[in-house]
Amino acid sequence: MPINLLNQPRQYFNRLVKHSCTLLGLLLIASLSFSVNAQEDVLQESQSINMTTGTSIDDVSIDINTANASQLATLANIGLKKAKEIIAYREVNGLFVSIDDLSKVKGIGSKTVEKNRHRIQIANK
Repeated sequence: MPINLLNQPRQYFNRLVKHSCTLLGLLLIASLSFSVNAQEDVLQESQSINMTTGTSIDDVSIDINTANASQLATLANIGLKKAKEIIAYREVNGLFVSIDDLSKVKGIGSKTVEKNRHRIQIANK
């Protein structure tokens, strides 16, 4: 039923607010779904490494100078967000010279470096 805007502006406004809230709710649900899917993709990629190589994820070395975000996120206490920060740091400051340089990335401490030391490598230049 069409709304006469001159006679019923309040009803038009209420419908507009209702539909806007519904749209915002749907957008929020979609964005949460995207975030969950991205995390599942990282998990699936790390599991596929295990299946194809027959090795444990703890046996796979990561070159912190060439690894992508998904690969870096397989390190202990490194999620996808922190992995992206490692890549951003690498792009701004250049390649890591030593494994300990990883602790220069904000939010990564020496304990995280030590926990992952056996999996981190730096390829020769």
